[in-house]
Amino acid sequence: MNDKYFDDKPIYALATPFAVSALAVIRTSGKGSLELLSKCFSRPKRLLNAASNTLVHGFFHAEGSQEDIDEI
Repeated sequence: MNDKYFDDKPIYALATPFAVSALAVIRTSGKGSLELLSKCFSRPKRLLNAASNTLVHGFFHAEGSQEDIDEI
């Protein structure tokens, strides 16, 4: 069996078309992906403690910055 498709590394990808639009959906998956994302989120503890399949409102920041880049 080819195990290259069973890697636990974090991945991300657009789940909506790459085009001008009001919003976009980015899917993440893999071991540690939520922890990585929380480093760029305005409410990291809320995100990390959220129940599965829920939404958490906040803002995306460049890692290490408090400047709002986009609302998510």
